[in-house]
Amino acid sequence: MKTRYVSLVLLALAFGWIEGSVVVYLREIYEAGGLNAPVFPLVFLSERLTRVEIVREACTLVVLGVVACLADRRWAARIGSFLLLFGIWDLTYYGVLKLILDWPASLTTWDILFLIPLPWIAPVWAPVLAAAVFVVVGSYLFWTSARSRTYGWTDAAILFASAFTIVAAFLADWRIAVEQQVPQRFHAWLFWAGVALGVLWFVRTERGVTAGSRVVARKSGSPLQTRGPDATHLAESAVKPGTDRSVSGPASQTADAVIADYRPQKRKLDTLLEEATAIGDLLQRLGGGLRTHPARLVLDSRRESVEDPHERDVMTIQSLPTVSTLIELTDDIRETARRVEDLRERLILMGRSDIVEQPDEFFH
Repeated sequence: MKTRYVSLVLLALAFGWIEGSVVVYLREIYEAGGLNAPVFPLVFLSERLTRVEIVREACTLVVLGVVACLADRRWAARIGSFLLLFGIWDLTYYGVLKLILDWPASLTTWDILFLIPLPWIAPVWAPVLAAAVFVVVGSYLFWTSARSRTYGWTDAAILFASAFTIVAAFLADWRIAVEQQVPQRFHAWLFWAGVALGVLWFVRTERGVTAGSRVVARKSGSPLQTRGPDATHLAESAVKPGTDRSVSGPASQTADAVIADYRPQKRKLDTLLEEATAIGDLLQRLGGGLRTHPARLVLDSRRESVEDPHERDVMTIQSLPTVSTLIELTDDIRETARRVEDLRERLILMGRSDIVEQPDEFFH
C-alpha cells in the first residue's frame, strides 16, 4: 500500500509538471507572436485547435482514470486513487506556473479550468480548494479501502448533486470566455454549497461505515478460482484436530481484553493474506506466460545454459511453493480468519465496532 501510494503521488507530481510545462511553452509562443493576454489567460483559438485542446483534456482524464484502475482491485481504492491523482496533478500544475511564470499573481486571479463541455471559469482559489479536498478524500479512501462500504442510491445521488453544483458554478459564466471578456464575479455561493453538501454527506456516510452500521459481505474480485468443499464444510474443518473452537476467555471478558487479542490476530491474518496474494500473483504470472508461450521452460536455477535464450523463463523452479506449503498456509488462514471473525463479532456485541475493520465493499 505504501509503495502504491508513493507511486501515485510521484506520478501525479510528474504529470502536473508536464501539464504546467506545456502551458509555459504555449505562453512563450503566444508572446512571440504578439498574442499576450496579461489580464485573463485567454487566447483566441481556431476551431481546429479548440478541438485539439478538448481531446487533450479528455486524454488527460483517461490517463488518470486508467492509472487509478490499475492501482488496486477494490473500487474504494480506485476512486481514492483517481481523486488523489487529480488533486495533486492540479495543485502541481498551478505550482509550476507560479514557479516559472510567477502566475497566478494571487488566488483571486481568474483562470479557464476546462473546455469540456463548455469553458469552466473561476478564480484560482476555487480549483485549488477542490483539489485539496480531492487529495484528502482520495487519501482517506485509499488507506481505508479494506473497509466494507454500502453506498445506496440516495448517497450516490447526493454526491453527484454536489459535484454537479460545483461544476455549475464553474460553467455559470462560460460565455465570457467565448466573448473574450474578463469575468467580474464568481458564483461562490453555488460553489460553497456544492462543496459543503458533498463533504458533509461523505463524512456522514463514512462515520456510519466506521461505526459498523453499513456492514456487507465481501465480494471477491480475484480471477483465481479454487475447487474444494463448500463454505460450510470449510468452516467446520477450519480448526485443526485438538483445537478448541471457542474464543479464549470467559463470557464476561472485558472489551479491552478482547481488543488486545483481536489486534495481533488481525495483523497475523493480514500477513498471511499478503503472503497468499504474492503466491497467487506468482502462479498467475507463470500460467499467463506458459499460456502465451507454451514452449517456454520453467527452469531449475542449477541449469545455467539453454540453447535458445528466449526459451528461458525468468522464473525458476525454486520460486514456486510446494504443495505442503500451500496446504499449511491455507490452514493457517482458515484458522486465523475464524478466530478474527469470532473476536470481531464479540467486539460488535460489546459496542466496540469502531475497533474492527470490515471487509471491502464500496458499492452494494
